[in-house]
Amino acid sequence: MKQTYLIYGILAVITSIVIYFFLTGYTRSIDPTEKLVTAQKAIFSSKGWAFREEINFTSTRLIITGNVDLEHNILNTTMVKLENGFPSLTLTFANRTGTYANIEGGWIKIGDGWAPEQTILYKLFTLATKSSSKTYRTYDTSTHIFFEDNCSSSCKDLFNTLESLASSKGIQPEKYRGIVRIEKEGVKTIYIEFLGGKTTICSLIYSIESIKS
Repeated sequence: MKQTYLIYGILAVITSIVIYFFLTGYTRSIDPTEKLVTAQKAIFSSKGWAFREEINFTSTRLIITGNVDLEHNILNTTMVKLENGFPSLTLTFANRTGTYANIEGGWIKIGDGWAPEQTILYKLFTLATKSSSKTYRTYDTSTHIFFEDNCSSSCKDLFNTLESLASSKGIQPEKYRGIVRIEKEGVKTIYIEFLGGKTTICSLIYSIESIKS
């Protein structure tokens, strides 16, 4: 009889552990920084990627889709801006020598050339990797890395880039926090929000739709 109770007790403990892992995600020991660095290298050593960005300010929302061609150093984007209920569309093309916008059917140079280190994705990886606080949770098919820190120069650089795209100007953030979702084939999404006190000033969802190997 005692052996039967012992077996039931062991089974109950095992069942509790299985349920806990199912509800919370089984966490294997990893180094979040190393995981981020490896994921970043996989993307920036490829031929390029397709992406989608959703940027939200208080009165302005941007949806940007595009393709990065690292092999030929070309960046194409389509930006839809919704400001106070009114939409606008901007097409841009950038290469080694300049950045061009399509205005009334013609391409007008609006800036210098671009480099991979100037992309929003690169800046997101920089923030996530350098964050003083990083935790993670591992599931069967993905790993979520949570990061946060005070808003230093790298944070302000990314925030100012987003502000420029939105033609918005407001208070500067004090902190940021975010999540990187990594699946077996690589990074799928990066979410970040910039905080002024407890208020979210701006948020960004960066989705990688495909990577060119």
